[in-house]
Amino acid sequence: MHTRTLSDILQDTANLMQKRLVGFLITAVIGTVPNGLVALAIGALVGSQTALLTAGAGRSDTPTEEQMAALLSLLPLAPVFVLVGCVAAVVVGLTHLALVQATAQAVEHDRLDPAEAWKTALSRAITAWAAGLLVGVAVILMAITIIGIPFAFYFGVRWSFLSQAVVLDGAGPRAALSRSSDLVHGQWWRVLGISLVIGLITGIASTVLGALNVIPVLGAIAASTLAAPLSPIAQTLLYYDLRARKDGTPAPNPQ
Repeated sequence: MHTRTLSDILQDTANLMQKRLVGFLITAVIGTVPNGLVALAIGALVGSQTALLTAGAGRSDTPTEEQMAALLSLLPLAPVFVLVGCVAAVVVGLTHLALVQATAQAVEHDRLDPAEAWKTALSRAITAWAAGLLVGVAVILMAITIIGIPFAFYFGVRWSFLSQAVVLDGAGPRAALSRSSDLVHGQWWRVLGISLVIGLITGIASTVLGALNVIPVLGAIAASTLAAPLSPIAQTLLYYDLRARKDGTPAPNPQ
């Protein structure tokens, strides 16, 4: 039975990114480009109005007519911002599912088909969203009181492999929660530690890539696209490891 240490997971992630870089980037860019362009458009719109709001800062405590007009002009756009935010969240979720499937293709079959990865993501999207909704409601209910916050954090880690359970094992919403929770049982601290390291590395990579942004629009999108596959790849490799340890299912070994 092949299991992975943290070092193995990080090394395999780097190897997969290097070997299948184009495939992973194509898979990611389908989601990051639309979200990036919309975010930049909204930022430009809000930024122009914010400039008017702050133009008289420090000179008077009373807003000018231009400042009030700029503020009021943003209010009708609030529903649009909410809608765009919801759509962006959906696209991010779909991209994550597609990258999980892309990782499975690369690890299990030594190939990567972005179109097939997105087809799988779309076919499993409703199930994944339903599972995510169950987790969201449960975590919010636990976190309403201060005493429930530790439980929300604990179960948040136990349920952190919903996407993998839905995509790789074909689990339904409730079964995905049970599957993730069962695999993490007895490995909670290890999963938390590895997940924190993965998140830290992904955050550093995003920051460094963002700092290299020389073209404002294309640079931001390129940075998010390059960093997007890192966490799904590493988390999926960790899922394979947990499954091997729990079920004795042989974990595929990336070539």
